[in-house]
Amino acid sequence: MSASLRQSYENIDFGELAEYFPPLRPFLFENKTGGFNLDFKNDAANRTLTRALLKRDFGLEVTLLKDRLCPPVPNRLNYVIWITDLVKVTSPDDNIVGLDIGTGSTAIYPLLACSIHKNWHFLATDIDKTSLATAAINIQQNPKLKARVRLLSTTQDAPILSLLLPEALAQLLGPELRRPPVAFSMCNPPFYSDIEEVSRSANNKSTDPHAVCTGALVEMITPGGEAAFVRQMIDESIGLQDACGWYTSLLGKMSSLAALVDVLREKGIDNYAITELIQGTTRRWVIAWSFLDVRLPDTLARPQSQSLRSIAPPPNTLRHSIFDPNSRPLTHNAIIRVLTDVPKLRYEELQDPKRVRAIAYEVTWTRAARRRLARNPPEDMMIDDKSTPVVVSEISVIDEHTLEISWIRGKDRGVFVSFWGFLSGKLT
Repeated sequence: MSASLRQSYENIDFGELAEYFPPLRPFLFENKTGGFNLDFKNDAANRTLTRALLKRDFGLEVTLLKDRLCPPVPNRLNYVIWITDLVKVTSPDDNIVGLDIGTGSTAIYPLLACSIHKNWHFLATDIDKTSLATAAINIQQNPKLKARVRLLSTTQDAPILSLLLPEALAQLLGPELRRPPVAFSMCNPPFYSDIEEVSRSANNKSTDPHAVCTGALVEMITPGGEAAFVRQMIDESIGLQDACGWYTSLLGKMSSLAALVDVLREKGIDNYAITELIQGTTRRWVIAWSFLDVRLPDTLARPQSQSLRSIAPPPNTLRHSIFDPNSRPLTHNAIIRVLTDVPKLRYEELQDPKRVRAIAYEVTWTRAARRRLARNPPEDMMIDDKSTPVVVSEISVIDEHTLEISWIRGKDRGVFVSFWGFLSGKLT
């Protein structure tokens, strides 16, 4: 449902929407083609549009304050959809807990996500008492969701990720915690570092803004701006590790994204993802990082935009093509024969007959490892399935001249690249 909605939001039929939600009618005006447009520079019109879309498409009732941010539904939905794709890859468990940092007066992310996913739960924080009070009203107005969203007050001086500390998680979720206890975090931090930056941003716009901004200063300003806020999240996450599966944040500036990728690389965090969310003329970016050994598909972690290629993570899917016409054709059976001869490795046949999963529990394929095994052969070559694999990959024969490997799990990229070099060398 959510993916099709995202497409429909590219061209909203305001006349049809007003028939469903009559309070929208006073804000429409007829255009040259006989259809209807909305006056986006009217703050009441924007609030009514948000209420209409949330009611029609998600069955949500919300109260929106005049002096707080009015969340555009299409933009917020895009972030939820991307998080959904992330969770599908990394958290097969149906009972998902998410953390919304700075939930705002609408609590838009918990309400959207929980209306789409019947098995999702949220912890939602904010430092603003007015926003929390209104968020509580919005949750109460949606009785099917209120048991799955828990609001928590925090302060500007507290750690951003304080709810992920062991004692806090034990109190909130119980002493028997799975790993990770929280599948993901979401955040839409304030863009600006001070009121002067807000003024400069407004003055530097070459045209009038498409829509009015009704946010309070507490929602728009944080010391150092959004980049400093997320950098603090990165610093705190290093101590928390897998308390959260994926730490994520929405960003309003591409410059912030580039700066934060530099921080991740400086900290040695190579398991990260970036994406670009485009809705009409609005562009936003998301950054995510993890201390888990689960590796994301490139379609999720590496955006197609050429402008982002230099800061994208290294690819997790690699291909090797053979250009020698005299070489042996690649076959599925040839892959199996090579894998069978690797100690401390098992393989699984997959539904796709051209694809196989290889699970290695030790690095045994390098020359150094083979020499070590030859000098000191182990008494038992049995595999302990309870031990953690050093690398899990899926290997495919694309055609008789092309081999592909995808990194599925593992902490060390060097091990993955080493295994790929060994395998492609053996097969080609």
